[in-house]
Amino acid sequence: MAWWKRKARVSDVCCQVCQGTLPTGSVIAAIKTVHVTEQRTRAVGRLCAACWQRHQSLEAEAEARFRREHPVEEVCARLVDPAVDVRALAAEQLARLGDRRAVTDLCGALGREASPRAFENIAAALGACGGPEAQEALIAVLDDSNAWSRPDHGDDYGRSRVDMVAGSLVTMGGSTLFVRAVLDTLTSGAASPDLRTRVAQELSDIAYRSTGSLGLTPWLAEKLTHADRASMFEPLRSALHDTHAPVRRHTAMALGHLGDARAVEDLTVLLDDENDHVRHAAAQALAKLTG
Repeated sequence: MAWWKRKARVSDVCCQVCQGTLPTGSVIAAIKTVHVTEQRTRAVGRLCAACWQRHQSLEAEAEARFRREHPVEEVCARLVDPAVDVRALAAEQLARLGDRRAVTDLCGALGREASPRAFENIAAALGACGGPEAQEALIAVLDDSNAWSRPDHGDDYGRSRVDMVAGSLVTMGGSTLFVRAVLDTLTSGAASPDLRTRVAQELSDIAYRSTGSLGLTPWLAEKLTHADRASMFEPLRSALHDTHAPVRRHTAMALGHLGDARAVEDLTVLLDDENDHVRHAAAQALAKLTG
């Protein structure tokens, strides 16, 4: 039978919770998980209005119960527990609570946490709580050159600590906050040559990913905006004169990916750089901008 002659299956027009027929226009779409009963949730794709209202009521009750059973002070105390699983769960619960009274404890935990999983949960909790103190603690991670390393083994395989805090910074202030923080690290007078190199490389990667409409990091869907691209130009242009050759190299690559023709003159000067890797990067960037 041709596909246009087939009748719709009953399951295609029924609520997946109560199995009732869905009147036209009553489908609640894009639902991942709903409260079916007080103690049970279920992932569904189609939901009638009555079941949606029941879900909202049960969800509100569950959230109120969670907050009663998890006082902020008690959960914060578990951030110093010797067991990694306990610390990770405590941070996850604090993210759900989103209570700013936990920020000071979370900031302390972020600085001393060795476990990647617990660290990521703590960073997420700070992003959920928000506020200047949380933002400052997250941005401070960018000042550690080791935080930019992407391990090739272990629980944090392929993910740096900067990757882990990037999502929280985006949650708090969008892509603009993260990009601005990275640029500030690049231009900081206190940044070591190794740190400046790692940051310049990351900015080059961010600019490259944006040419393919990809996210800021391999784990973030948030994209580089036009305003972000504009804000990157002058700091990168300044970094072309960095005393450390690897910084100049990655900065030249970043400007090539950005595609801003204003960089042509500065990149042309780099064709006479003493370092052959810098000259090669400048030539490649110029080819992108003028070709």
